[in-house]
Amino acid sequence: MGLEDHQRVIVFHRKDGREHCHVVWNRIDADTLLAAHHSHNCRIHEQVARSLERESGLNRTQGVHVEREGEMPKDRRPTCCAKPA
Repeated sequence: MGLEDHQRVIVFHRKDGREHCHVVWNRIDADTLLAAHHSHNCRIHEQVARSLERESGLNRTQGVHVEREGEMPKDRRPTCCAKPA
């Protein structure tokens, strides 16, 4: 996602009996003062989730953006990732 050297905050907490964390990145590059471009990043997030599932031996969750074969049917493309016609 191009945020390797960006500032971030990680917060761990317990909610409803389960521990989890939230990670928030500063999109502004400290050297250039420009924001990292993140349009249409929902597909990237889902691809990373599928990869983490495989690496961790977890059951696969069917996502909205990427089908089991790695492609999205045209009739189910989400509006957040839809490319202009």
